[in-house]
Amino acid sequence: MADVFHVKEWKVEALKKEISSSIKHSNQEVERLWKEMALEAIERFCDMPSPGSMNISFNLRISEHDVKTIEKQLKGYIYSYSKSVEEKHLEMLQEIFRLQRRVAELKVNA
Repeated sequence: MADVFHVKEWKVEALKKEISSSIKHSNQEVERLWKEMALEAIERFCDMPSPGSMNISFNLRISEHDVKTIEKQLKGYIYSYSKSVEEKHLEMLQEIFRLQRRVAELKVNA
C-alpha cells in the first residue's frame, strides 16, 4: 500500500516526455530556456508530499474484524487524500510552468 503515496517513476518520465514535446514558443531561445527550467522543476518537485509508511497498531481491546474494518477505512481515506494531494501537486507544477515561460520571455527580451 505504501507505493500508493508516491508518484511512480514512470509518471515522472512520462511527465518529462510530455513537457518536452508540448512546450512550444515562437522564439526558439525562449522555448529552450523554458524547457530547461520546466524539466528542472519536474526533477526537483517530482514527488508529492507523502507519509513514509503505513504501520497501524492498536493497543485497544477490539476484535480482529474491527481492526480490519478500521484499517480498510483508513487506507481508503488516505488513498483518497493522496489523490487530492497529487492533483494539487500537478496544479502547482502547471503554475510553475506558466511562470517559467514568463521568466524565459523576460530573459530573452531583456
